[in-house]
Amino acid sequence: MINQIIKTCKRYLTQDGTKSMWDQDNDEIIARMTDCIEVNLAYQSAYRATREEMIQSNEKLIFNFSEVQIFGNMNLFTQRLDYLTRVLKTLKQYSLIRDFVLEDVIILYVIDCKGKFTEPSKTTLHCYFAIFCLVIMRTINLSAKSICGFMKVEKTNKDSETLENVANGKPTISYFDGEIISRQFPFVTGKWGATIETDTNHWNELNVMARFPNYYRDNFDYSQLENFDHVYMRWKEKFILGESSKADEKKPPTGFYYICLQKSTGELTGYFYNKASERLQLLELKYEPRPTSTSFLIR
Repeated sequence: MINQIIKTCKRYLTQDGTKSMWDQDNDEIIARMTDCIEVNLAYQSAYRATREEMIQSNEKLIFNFSEVQIFGNMNLFTQRLDYLTRVLKTLKQYSLIRDFVLEDVIILYVIDCKGKFTEPSKTTLHCYFAIFCLVIMRTINLSAKSICGFMKVEKTNKDSETLENVANGKPTISYFDGEIISRQFPFVTGKWGATIETDTNHWNELNVMARFPNYYRDNFDYSQLENFDHVYMRWKEKFILGESSKADEKKPPTGFYYICLQKSTGELTGYFYNKASERLQLLELKYEPRPTSTSFLIR
């Protein structure tokens, strides 16, 4: 009888032998295994209730069998199902990590002369000083391939265009959205006034061509970027924070950044593009470790 129940459970779990447990939906196979475990518990409960009724009614012939002999194989079978259920639930939890939104503060900063602007048509190197530029990555959504954060310039030369809105040397904070280069956000920008030539010029400055010669093709395999040491992004400033009496100081920036972040070193290199300017504007930043322990908000 018990062997027949086990065989029936196996047919139920494999849908009459047509699918293995690994070929089925995770939630569905967990539900099926739970059903089999409950069948075993219900059968044993009914056996004990019937046996107790026979004892209470002074029946001459009562169940007098060893439960280990009767239910041993079924208990072993359901114990394995219980273990597999816990394994599948654990795997599901870890598989969902990539869909979590992590909120943390990641600080990058510029020191010394880092705002270097070069004109391709000339051999002269123009150097403008960005004394201190702070970048805070606030939210990183790995599933949506997006980030957001803030950029703060404490002081800059008036001719510097690394940040478009610098209020007469006063600290300027802007909010930016970022796209992580992927199949969802390919290397070809297709917006913000950028052309194919613009994209190739800036990505080549970040050595994308040397690492991925066919990166600009439609059939490029973006899965290569998943575990690569360099993360490519685009950052677009959306608005300037803070109050200002001048409309020009609050106008939305028109340019955006081509970004390359090296995970192993924490070094970030970016080139700012503005359709109104032909100069390649370099931004170099380094990661600043936090002195306190990191905390995340997972939602």
